[in-house]
Amino acid sequence: MRLLAFSLNAYNYGELLRGAERRFFEVSKHLRVLGVEIFALEYETFCSEKWGSYGYFPLKVKQRLSNHRRLSAIRAVILGLEACVKHKCDIIYVPCRFAYGGGSWVGLIAPYIVSLLLRKPLVVVFHHIEPQDFEEKNPVKLKAYQKATCLAVSKATASALKKCLPVQEVTVVGNGINLDLLRTESHERKKFDAVFLGRIAEEKGIFYLLDAWKSVVEERPSARLLLIGGAEKVTKAKLDKAVSDLQLTQNVTFTGFVSDDELAKLLKASKIFVLPSLREGFGLVVAEAMAAGLPCIVSDLPALRETYSSAAILVQPSNTQRLAEAITGLLSNPGKLRELKKKGRSLVDRFSWEEVAKREFKVLKRLHKNQD
Repeated sequence: MRLLAFSLNAYNYGELLRGAERRFFEVSKHLRVLGVEIFALEYETFCSEKWGSYGYFPLKVKQRLSNHRRLSAIRAVILGLEACVKHKCDIIYVPCRFAYGGGSWVGLIAPYIVSLLLRKPLVVVFHHIEPQDFEEKNPVKLKAYQKATCLAVSKATASALKKCLPVQEVTVVGNGINLDLLRTESHERKKFDAVFLGRIAEEKGIFYLLDAWKSVVEERPSARLLLIGGAEKVTKAKLDKAVSDLQLTQNVTFTGFVSDDELAKLLKASKIFVLPSLREGFGLVVAEAMAAGLPCIVSDLPALRETYSSAAILVQPSNTQRLAEAITGLLSNPGKLRELKKKGRSLVDRFSWEEVAKREFKVLKRLHKNQD
């Protein structure tokens, strides 16, 4: 069985890596073991060979036509048709339906057209639902959703998907983590009181976290917050200004993108993990933090509540006062720290990329069989 994946995002190496890309890396390795060959269209600037190990064959595209979405989509269709025919692919696979901000032309419409012209099944992985999806009016996109076999990373995402878009089938396949990397014990001193991991973006609640941290510092002047993740230049400039305006220069450390090995070390150098997101489809970084032994405070969102409510403290999104209280309360409660650490590690024991790949393979195998 052969898949053609549309993984055309505009990220440069060392800037941004979302859960969607990390998930594709991991799932592709296990699908390969199951006999699935994946050929993935991706831009050269992404440099997949530097991000980490993966199990697909990259088909490099020189550059994105950033200001011409429809022209970019036409080129993606042509490249997709050529690649699908050349590599004799059986299924068109979209690991994330929006390859970049506003990129549905390349991330969804182009693969849909390729699947239509070549009469190949279309599989789309949904990570979360955007607010604008509830008022979707683009007829081509609606047809793509209707035609696609949809995979969702959580029940919350699947439920929202069924409510707002004309999909016929949704299978919840979940997410996994690399336990071997994160489970190794560390005896390093805890240098940071809290850590955030993810894209440095407003939708991740990063500026609410800074406001809350200001309150934490008023009670604990030496409290240190670590921010791990890539940021676009505009957001990084806004972050720097916010840190300066709040007089948190000595209390907030920003690392930017780090390697997996460095990430594991930094997580274990922190006392707790905080994810104040405004929307999430699964929250893969929470599972990674729990695997590393960190007690977690996360936003009370449907997907996070579904997956982590039994082992984390949930806080209403954008409520900076409650967030600050949760952070200071947890840091001053050793018993609660130990309890959440134990519960978190127990919870993520069941998060396996191998099992996720098996669930996806079951769907792919059925689609492939129906083509015969």
